[in-house]
Amino acid sequence: MKQILGKGSIVPAKDKDGKIIPHRWRVRLRYTDDDGKLKWTPLRTVRGTKSDAQRVAEEIRQEYEAKINSIGTVASYARQWHADRKRSGTYAENTIIRDDSVIDHLCEAFKNDLMEELKPEAVENVYQHWRDIGWSEDAIFKHHSKLSQIYRHAKKRNKLQFNPCDCVDVRRPRENTKHSLSLAQFRKLVTILEESPKSGEIVAVYLALMTGARKGEALGLEWSNVDLENRCIHMRYQYCRRRSHRALKTPHSIRTITISQRVVNFLADWRGWQSEHIFGGEEVPGHYPVCSHYSCTRDFDSAHLVLSPFRNWLIKFFMANGITYEDMGKVKPFTFHELRHSHASQEAAAGVDVKTLQSRMGHADITTTLNIYAHVIDEKERQAAELLDAILD
Repeated sequence: MKQILGKGSIVPAKDKDGKIIPHRWRVRLRYTDDDGKLKWTPLRTVRGTKSDAQRVAEEIRQEYEAKINSIGTVASYARQWHADRKRSGTYAENTIIRDDSVIDHLCEAFKNDLMEELKPEAVENVYQHWRDIGWSEDAIFKHHSKLSQIYRHAKKRNKLQFNPCDCVDVRRPRENTKHSLSLAQFRKLVTILEESPKSGEIVAVYLALMTGARKGEALGLEWSNVDLENRCIHMRYQYCRRRSHRALKTPHSIRTITISQRVVNFLADWRGWQSEHIFGGEEVPGHYPVCSHYSCTRDFDSAHLVLSPFRNWLIKFFMANGITYEDMGKVKPFTFHELRHSHASQEAAAGVDVKTLQSRMGHADITTTLNIYAHVIDEKERQAAELLDAILD
């Protein structure tokens, strides 16, 4: 256990010949480290009287007692906190990966600050520096939220009484608006997908549009979880950034989705293509990914689509085919998740009840599903208003 021992050592300074140097003192204190080993603080030279040296010795004592009683620097505490979360296995892999860089930034910014000594002003200065070098308010808010979460953890365990983040005003950025394909765009995209040469990318987009699958769910889907005879898909796993399968986000995400005959025919044609071009006419193994890579490999580990190239392909595909929307004067492509949102919106508009839609989408919170209905109602209200204008004209 760390502990300061005695009153310290104050001795006259000497030159290289061993002669005492007037009005100069060498000061240091003895202490034990975490392993109980005896150690000395670095020698400090003091000019003046012995009383001046004693005053410096007391300052050193206070400085080291603060370190002994400290729970550590922000950097050390944050890294330990993050490591504990990784080991717990209770957090989604994407969450951990996303937090890796946030923790790195916080550790670099506050590497020399003790947890209990960090002041709100110091936090604000770091945030202003980030703004000066071009960080977005969204990025700063995410880092602020993580730093505050770390301090709440320390407070909850009675290691601290004060969270400096509570005194720093960082506004939550405006939530990104979720866009949905119009019915005309929805029909157009379905036609494009069904008439395009088949590929893993095309199939992934089709699954999102026609079943509401998340990106990780679509890319992680294997043929063993596709039952074409009984017209259903079992969502059990998702494919993640580290090119591996992992459990779905929540128990509600584990679900069975009934599919239409149209989707059955599409997937059957695709499986036939895989059989012919990859397996020489043999049956496609159950463990093989539905959305396989264009390289036509039999190797399961390298057969999956890679997330980053797939995202780049999606942007180009949507821009080339006009699957876009306008935002603040800019033409933007829809995202993969907005295909899922579009599927849910079309289902809601077609009259699917809220509980059925919640089950199909795998929403843990029914509020998420209800928000889709609110979006559909708003759209119908707008159409009603325009219809009245058309009648009057």
